[in-house]
Amino acid sequence: MLKLSMKTNNCLYLLCMVALLCGTFACQKKSAAVGMQEKDNRPEWVKSRPISSVYYIGIGSASMRQPDYQETAKKNALQDLISEIKVTVSSTSFLYQLDKNGSFREEYESNIKTIATAEIENFEIVDTYDDGERYWVYYRLSKAEYTRQQEQKKKNAHQTALAFYQKAKEAEQNHQWIEAMEGYFQALFAIKNYWGENLEININGESRSLMVEAYYGVQNILNKINLFISPQEVRLKRRNSQPQLLKLRATVANQQALAYLPLHSYFQDGEGILSCPPTADANGTASLELKRALSATTTLHLIVEPNLMQIAKVKESDKLERFLIERFSTPKATVTIHIEKPVVYVESQEFNLDKPLENKIIEQYVKSELSKKGVEFSSTAQNADVVLSIKANTEALSRNGAIHISKLSIQAVAIDPITRREILTTTLDNIKGFQTDYEKAGLDAYKKAQQEVSLQLVRKLTEALL
Repeated sequence: MLKLSMKTNNCLYLLCMVALLCGTFACQKKSAAVGMQEKDNRPEWVKSRPISSVYYIGIGSASMRQPDYQETAKKNALQDLISEIKVTVSSTSFLYQLDKNGSFREEYESNIKTIATAEIENFEIVDTYDDGERYWVYYRLSKAEYTRQQEQKKKNAHQTALAFYQKAKEAEQNHQWIEAMEGYFQALFAIKNYWGENLEININGESRSLMVEAYYGVQNILNKINLFISPQEVRLKRRNSQPQLLKLRATVANQQALAYLPLHSYFQDGEGILSCPPTADANGTASLELKRALSATTTLHLIVEPNLMQIAKVKESDKLERFLIERFSTPKATVTIHIEKPVVYVESQEFNLDKPLENKIIEQYVKSELSKKGVEFSSTAQNADVVLSIKANTEALSRNGAIHISKLSIQAVAIDPITRREILTTTLDNIKGFQTDYEKAGLDAYKKAQQEVSLQLVRKLTEALL
């Protein structure tokens, strides 16, 4: 009986332990489930991005550690909403035809989205949420409402552009050429956001692209303009050149003077200093003064053309309008500028231990190096652009056994013979030569001086001349 009782007690003990373990496990499971529910109490739109055929959706968030986290989250939500709106350039649009290699389309689409971000209206805030660490914003915009907005804006832009186009046509008929181009540009820029589409107008019962008509309105006027400049070829010295006076004349159609044409000038294959008025005068003429020209070669060109940026009133920062301006073919007046090689007169006094050298080593080396740079030499100072004076001498320095040491000193001064102004002053000192006597050591110093002369004299003089 005792054994049976002990066996029964053991069974009861095991049953109690199993029940206790099951209860503990169930409690833990329930607690874990409750914990999971507490951790995942975020709104559905935070956990999973909503998808809608009716609305454009924008979800944005920001760390609440930022001082302006709410504004940042709103900005991010708006950017996210805009990213859902597709902007494409139609393959039948005139912009597509102008951008033949496709390099500008991505830039255009990006700019249009930037404009849309600034102008978008009637989007609504659906909800906000934060978990103490991060803040979320949920925006949406009715696709139907957005389409309505865009159609209204397009209609307004079309009407504005058409008014500018008609005004430009009237100015062209009255031979007001500058005003006509201004009007055509205003028409083009009024529909800038829709260059990737086909906006049409009715001309004599035919539907035509408004962008094409305005674009060729400008180009056809440019094709009628002629620019004449005199002289068409000039020669300048690299130094001491007198300013060259140039006369420009602008005509249009049947040689009619084109008054007050805005002008743009630039150098090709080099650079220079030019005094050019911003516009032609009432007679279509302009006086230009070419003061200086520089080029790595002996020839460069001065180009003068109509200033379309000024006519169209385009800002340098506006990439879309600049892209269009650069597509036009403009009339040009060209001046070919020949730059004459600089002429140098070299006078040299070279001594070795106070004895004159028969072969002037420094002078010969300087002339050899400068001639490689395109410099020419004169036999007289009067015909030179620069006079270079060189003085060199050696002195006995010391002796170490059989080795004698001499020191070479060189002074070089370059002056402008007309103004007498110093262009360059250089002193090279303590150039040492080593030989079996002081005279030979002096000649050795002259040979070793070539590297210093090249760096300190020839290079600096070349920079001053060229």
